[in-house]
Amino acid sequence: MKKRITRVFLSLCIITLGLSIPACRLEIPELTALSAGLGRGINLGNALEAPREGDWGVILQESFFRWIAQAGFDTVRIPIRWSAHILDDDPYTIDETFFRRVDWAIAQAFSNGLKAVINIHHFIELKEDPSPVHIGILERLWVQIAERYRAYPSTLYYELLSEPGQNITPLLWNEILARIVPVIRSVDPTHTLIIGEIDGTGEDTLSSLRIPPNATPVIATFHYYEPMFFTHQGAAWTEPIYGTTGVSWPGPPQTPIIPCQAALNNLWASWWFEAYNTLPLYENPAGYGPIVERLETAAKWSRANGIPIWLGEFGSIQTADLSSRANWTGFVCRESERLNIDWAYWDFCAAFAAFDLPSESWIDLVLNALIPDKPE
Repeated sequence: MKKRITRVFLSLCIITLGLSIPACRLEIPELTALSAGLGRGINLGNALEAPREGDWGVILQESFFRWIAQAGFDTVRIPIRWSAHILDDDPYTIDETFFRRVDWAIAQAFSNGLKAVINIHHFIELKEDPSPVHIGILERLWVQIAERYRAYPSTLYYELLSEPGQNITPLLWNEILARIVPVIRSVDPTHTLIIGEIDGTGEDTLSSLRIPPNATPVIATFHYYEPMFFTHQGAAWTEPIYGTTGVSWPGPPQTPIIPCQAALNNLWASWWFEAYNTLPLYENPAGYGPIVERLETAAKWSRANGIPIWLGEFGSIQTADLSSRANWTGFVCRESERLNIDWAYWDFCAAFAAFDLPSESWIDLVLNALIPDKPE
């Protein structure tokens, strides 16, 4: 506990006193992750990973890429639901019109000086039923993607599968990697692969990840949305226990929050709210400690395994109060940068938006938290 409090105090110094990130890295080099080289990024969520682009309210525009570059970001992550745009039978050919749409998105990123990460997102069929058929489809998708983009610049990155998990166990995921990675490398030996842990957000599952040696160049990735009672409060797509709104960050709140009935009926959720309402900052489940611990664990894994690490998703929903969103986002960003962990915020203009589409302007508090030194 003493060690954790010391590290949290250091983080508070970074935020409160404005200490330089490089100086802090030199003081604790054993915690520094290997750089992924992706810098500061943002996710273009709810567009190409919807069942059809536009179904979730977002259609990619040229202006998105320009606004992102002008704000000072380095990378865009482009989530893509390829499985909704293929033939139903072997060889599971990707629809050419959809392929050209992805071509366009990559070109927009490059023309604005941005790196681009494309992935396989929402392959729900595979996660629900990781059968040989669906694993075979994953392989066929990557053969087609790698064949199409193998001559593209190295600033295009391939993320094999977003948030593997559900019915894909850690053991099976490692077996899938051992099968898929050599196939991709036989087609495209040069582009960097990005490989994620098993559906880990607050918990650490990197330790179970076995990345094949022939994956190099490779980056490991993880996502972070803790505490979910804050970042996903009131989200319609989540479990009912996350229905409580008015959760601020960090805890404890000035006025205790009364959780929704579903949370009260759940032993773990009711405990969380009791702790959130009563425990001081350094012990609070919505405090600095859990974030510091998770990011330091990822940095240590990176250094121990000699593999760069990337925080590919983190964000807070717009139903949370704006100052809390900015506080949480800024803390995650500065802690990540202290540890040399590049990051990509979720998302640009959807439920966790950093940008307000109707006014065509950034949400200043969120953008300032993401990029405090943004260009004028």
